[in-house]
Amino acid sequence: MNSATRWLVPILILFALIAAWWSVAERRRDAIVVYCAHDLIFSQSILEQFERETGIKVVIVGDTEATKSLGLTQRLLVERDHPRCDVFWNNQVLGTAQLAEEGILLPYKGSGYSRIP
Repeated sequence: MNSATRWLVPILILFALIAAWWSVAERRRDAIVVYCAHDLIFSQSILEQFERETGIKVVIVGDTEATKSLGLTQRLLVERDHPRCDVFWNNQVLGTAQLAEEGILLPYKGSGYSRIP
């Protein structure tokens, strides 16, 4: 790995984190923040439908194509003591496992929980 590449990856991650922070900085008290690693072309319509059906404002923070879900995973690790995310919609098992090992995630047992073995 050359020195330019060594600096490029952290700079891209930092840029993604700053962009994501900026988008959440406008968060209102009555909104939930969803960190969404899933492609927004698929997830945005689902989150907008939730917003219409419940009346709860949703602030969507997506990840960049360059960092995939690594940027959001790193952001959650950094925000450990002061989380800004209410829901993490992740599609990367390794990132989820890392967050679970770090004690970042809280379990959610929805209405369908009992029917799943």
